Amino acid sequence: GVTVLMNPPFGAQTGNEGADRAFLETAVDIAAVSYSVHNAGSESFVESFAADNGGSVTHAFAAEFDLPRQFDHHEESTRSIDTEVFRIEWGQ
Repeated sequence: GVTVLMNPPFGAQTGNEGADRAFLETAVDIAAVSYSVHNAGSESFVESFAADNGGSVTHAFAAEFDLPRQFDHHEESTRSIDTEVFRIEWGQ
């Protein structure tokens, strides 16, 4: 089966709500297993999405992500972001 590793845009920013959902929807269609990085506090959303789409979160852990300034809305040269990484098995 196909394994997908993804770092979708966080769906929590204004104007970008739900952006991570489109990435998860694609994983449902093509992957047996996916690993995805989400902003901290996304566990209930990811677990619910997986369950609603025939998947199951098998592992989850916190990780700190250092992001360099890339966009106009970034105010610092580098910012550390609290994230969560999820391993999901699809097609259960």
